[in-house]
Amino acid sequence: MTTRKHSAVEPDPVVRGVRLRTFDPSASEDIDSAAHHLAALTALAAGVAAGLIYVAEDSLLQMIGACGLRDGWQVLQGIPASETVAGLVLIRRRPIVIDDVLTDDRVPPDAPIFDHGGRAYAGYPVVDGDGEIVGVCAAMDYQPHFWQPRELAGIEASARVCGELVGRMDRLDAERFLATERAVRKALAEAVGIEQAGPTVLRAVCSTLGWSAGELWMTDDGDVLRPVAAYPDGHSPCSGALATPAWERNEPAWSGSGVAVPVADAGGALCFVTDVVKHEQGAVTVLLSGIAGQIAQFLQRRRAEDAELALARSKDEYLFLVGHELRTPLTSIASYTELLAETPGLDEENVRLLGVIDRNTSRLRHIIDELLDLAALDSGHADLVWEPLDVGAIVDAALADSQATADEAGAVLRAEVEPGLRIDGDGERIRQVLDHLLRNAVTHSPRGIVTVSAGCSATGTVELVVADTGIGIPDDEGVEVLNPFYRTVLSREQQLPGAGLGLALSRAIVQAHRGTIRLMPNRPQGTRAVIRLPRA
Repeated sequence: MTTRKHSAVEPDPVVRGVRLRTFDPSASEDIDSAAHHLAALTALAAGVAAGLIYVAEDSLLQMIGACGLRDGWQVLQGIPASETVAGLVLIRRRPIVIDDVLTDDRVPPDAPIFDHGGRAYAGYPVVDGDGEIVGVCAAMDYQPHFWQPRELAGIEASARVCGELVGRMDRLDAERFLATERAVRKALAEAVGIEQAGPTVLRAVCSTLGWSAGELWMTDDGDVLRPVAAYPDGHSPCSGALATPAWERNEPAWSGSGVAVPVADAGGALCFVTDVVKHEQGAVTVLLSGIAGQIAQFLQRRRAEDAELALARSKDEYLFLVGHELRTPLTSIASYTELLAETPGLDEENVRLLGVIDRNTSRLRHIIDELLDLAALDSGHADLVWEPLDVGAIVDAALADSQATADEAGAVLRAEVEPGLRIDGDGERIRQVLDHLLRNAVTHSPRGIVTVSAGCSATGTVELVVADTGIGIPDDEGVEVLNPFYRTVLSREQQLPGAGLGLALSRAIVQAHRGTIRLMPNRPQGTRAVIRLPRA
């Protein structure tokens, strides 16, 4: 069982840094908003890979600025503070400094930082002019990091700048800004395409910020800028006079009665006008640039989703074709092999060769079945039979079926199951996952100890753990090993058998049951596979 410890650098007393009074959010053309700029500044000050800026909304956290994050973190919007490391800063109302999340027991067990490879974390509260904690400024690294006082001072300085920025936004009525962003997020979350989302986004901005009319302009296939949405409907307030320079220069453009901001990386611009002369306002520009960034991300997600759907359809068609074309000759090979094996008078060498053919035919057929099964689960076409399941009975049956294999490998099987645990799901599929994890554990730890434990976690879910004392898994491969065809460096070095499909199939089954699976080192030696499923 992994033992976590507190960081060697305790967050109390806090290391005090100096304020960065020369900060200018418009100084970089590469960062869309002050929050992203501050995130980059935080990572630079701490000398680590990533910086993060969060704001708190009731019990939820919104990531408003980021730098150096891996794919997948952009989805972390509106998550409960109690499930995050940043939430610890809000709950404890003081900095949180962690050298290694794998060994620190303060980290929530379901924190997103585990799934995205983060290892070291240092977060400071963002305090507004009234002394209220309104967010978190943090730095993160993808490897364990012993935080130095000067690095923590840099993070604290960035948090203070965040607080000053919040103070300036308060003078421009931050409530209107938050209302605008909520309305925009809601419109983009509910829309199927930009034609549906555009008018709703424009209406939200105009109604909360006092603009008379707005337009969204996008480039077509000929790289020509054209309006795709307007508010009020049918109104054409800009006629490209503001949208074109903002798009061409990739920077905000103000006039006496309007403003346009580029929709970066998506080829477009947001344009707003009013009958009243408005002077350029930095905070408004930051907000509109952030909204334009959300639109760009929305468009990129839609394009990526369309491409992913097309790829999934192609993959399914390809796998079906391959499976059909391979299964037919494999069936013939297996049939003729069986007939040849029954031929009288075969010598010992021919019997051995036919056995090799039969074993490899069965192995190929098994790989094809797993590929087709994985494709069906990924596409949502696999049928699951839902029923109440006794976790203890499933574990007992899996251990009984694995005993012969364990005896052959000299491994010892143990069970630690809390009585009365029940889940809803497909019993055969859950057994499929448990059988594969047990087979993996026995294969990777011959003459070792394999323990299956089941209990109720702190979050109320059922936690199934398969732990072994084998060759283990490198810290940085715990996420990748769940991908299809991926095999760890140690498995390849020791030439252990496997196609790299079992864990990917296990993850697909667990996710279909609304659960999670994670692999991690089993200290001092071995691997722990942790499955969390909703309790019935």
